[in-house]
Amino acid sequence: MPTSETGIWTTDGLPVNAVAGRFVPPLRSDGSPIARRDRGFTLLELMVVMVIIGVVTSMALMVRGVPDVGELAKEEGKRLKVLISFSTEEAILTGREVGMQFYRGGYLFLQRENDEKWQYVSDGPMKERRFPPGFRAELTLDGRTVELPTGDERKPKPHLVFGTTGETASFRLELQGPKGYRMVLSGNGRGGMELKRSDRS
Repeated sequence: MPTSETGIWTTDGLPVNAVAGRFVPPLRSDGSPIARRDRGFTLLELMVVMVIIGVVTSMALMVRGVPDVGELAKEEGKRLKVLISFSTEEAILTGREVGMQFYRGGYLFLQRENDEKWQYVSDGPMKERRFPPGFRAELTLDGRTVELPTGDERKPKPHLVFGTTGETASFRLELQGPKGYRMVLSGNGRGGMELKRSDRS
C-alpha cells in the first residue's frame, strides 16, 4: 500500500482517514501521533481533495444529463469547507493572517503584505472562485447578517480573518441555489465546521 508524506494512502489515492470517515492521525517514527497543527495540509493533499470533488460532481452531472441543483450545492459546500480548513492551516504554519471575502457570486482570499495591507491572492488553491450559475450566498458573522457586495463593488477587506493561532469569527454561510435549494456551512470560530442542507424556504 503506497504512503504519502503525512499518512497512509489506499490504492484508490485517498487517505485512510477519508475512506474510513474519521480522522486517523499519522505517526512519528517513535510511534506517537503527529498533531494536526504540527503537520497541516500539504498542497498535494488539498489538490487531491479538490480533484475528487470535481470528479464526483462531473460524474453526477454526466449520469443525470442535466445539472442537479442539490449535487452542485453539496459539492460547492464541500469545496468551501476544504478551502477554509486549508486557509486556517496556512495562517498557522506561515504565521501570516489569511482573509476571506465573499461577494454575491463567489469568494476570494487575501493575505497581508509587508505594509500590512490586504492583497488578493490571484493564483494557487486560494485564487478567486465563483459559485455555479444561479447560486448566491448569504453570510452571517457572530449572529449578524452581512450585506455582500457585487463583484464590481468589492474592496480588499475580508469578512473572515483566519488568525495565526487558528481562531476566526463564528460564521454561517448559506448557499442558495435554484428551486429553493439551500446548503449551510457553519463554523464555531475554533476550527469546527458543519455542512448540512437547510429546510428553510
